[in-house]
Amino acid sequence: ATPVVSVAPTAGGIGYGQTLADAALSGGTVDVGGSWAFTTPTTRPSAGTASYGVTFTPTDTANYLSATSTTSVTVTPASLSPNATAGNKPYDGTRSATITGRSFTGTVLGGDVVSLTGGSATFDTAAVGANKTVTVTGLSLAGTSAGNYQLSTTTALTTASITARPVSLSLSGTTSVASGSAATYIAVRSEEHTSELQ
Repeated sequence: ATPVVSVAPTAGGIGYGQTLADAALSGGTVDVGGSWAFTTPTTRPSAGTASYGVTFTPTDTANYLSATSTTSVTVTPASLSPNATAGNKPYDGTRSATITGRSFTGTVLGGDVVSLTGGSATFDTAAVGANKTVTVTGLSLAGTSAGNYQLSTTTALTTASITARPVSLSLSGTTSVASGSAATYIAVRSEEHTSELQ
């Protein structure tokens, strides 16, 4: 005989990368004793919520056949932590910074395609200084497997330097000095002086 399933079991949530076997089944109403298991327990589902097959195996296998049903499983995206680097720049009076690299910390399953993209970078102040804090915001994930992952934050911190900017000043002119009835001219030679903005 075939057992009569009145209510299918419910499944606990799992994280992306786990298999259906990691989702605990509970409950379910059947007219005979037995146990439930996923029909394909080694399946590694994508993030999101979907229905998967479950199989009921009766305790009395001599008189009853197995029965099947479906249950919903929610898979949480795997978490990745963003990292970024920024480039040094000469002083320009602004806090703007340039992102030079992006990466993330976390486990990406083999064959998955996911990358870190976007964002804008800003120095803590516009003043000259070494190893200044740079805040990168607005980071996001891209790639065909991006939906199976989520960033722990969209912001990353790094450091970079703002160096002093050389400035050239040119001074030139002619000075005239009168002596008696004759004028003596003293020419002041043009000189270039280079100083640095601090």
